[in-house]
Amino acid sequence: MIDEKGTLAEAYDRFYARYFDVLHASQTDDVEFFRSWADRLGGPALELGVGTGRVAIPLAAAGHEVWGLERSQGMLARARAKLADEEPGTRERLHFVAGDVRRYDLKRRFALIYSACNSWEELLTEADRREALECARRHLAPGGVLILDLSAPDLNRASATGESTYDRSIPLPPGDMELRIAARIYYDLENLLVVSDEVHEIKEGEEVLERIEFRHARALLEPKRVRGELARAGFELTASMSNYTGRALRPPSAVAVYVARPAA
Repeated sequence: MIDEKGTLAEAYDRFYARYFDVLHASQTDDVEFFRSWADRLGGPALELGVGTGRVAIPLAAAGHEVWGLERSQGMLARARAKLADEEPGTRERLHFVAGDVRRYDLKRRFALIYSACNSWEELLTEADRREALECARRHLAPGGVLILDLSAPDLNRASATGESTYDRSIPLPPGDMELRIAARIYYDLENLLVVSDEVHEIKEGEEVLERIEFRHARALLEPKRVRGELARAGFELTASMSNYTGRALRPPSAVAVYVARPAA
């Protein structure tokens, strides 16, 4: 058995890269949402934190030119392996790039820049998010749109919430293997973070084949905070919603979608 304490980067490379698509197998409404925006805007799209290509590959398969930026080498390797199984046209339209969403220069502009599946919350400080927003603004074409797909916490509720726990097992194809995720979750309200101390195990029957422990922190981005950060980075918020069909945003919400354009 492989058993170790690891960093979040190691967890992404060793576990999330292999099993991210299994964890999100039932999540398709966001893919349709981003595809509809790509259809509406035309022109190339850029995904910040492309991961395994869960969203980007369907957009490219639908005929859109897509760039995907990702820092995790494990995630990129998985994305490229998936892309290799796609049709030649899809492979030609999708371009994976290793890089940091705060600092990149792709020498082109995009009609649509988006961040899916809460990946924006991995930017833990306002300074990090400000850098990422300003970089995105420089890469938007005239009339271009930025979309952030987050969650919306209620900080008053969070302040009254103690620790919670999470324990879930997900079958892994093929055979009798499963991924078990256990976590202790708590709020760091001084730094506006939600923190989870996690254990991920790969099991076959009762035998643990691999195990890693790590800490995962995410930014608590309530709507007022997101609106302020967008404005300070030169964006105008044009819509915010709590699902992918336009329902008004009211925290707390597992989904919080923000649509913004560069301010005039």
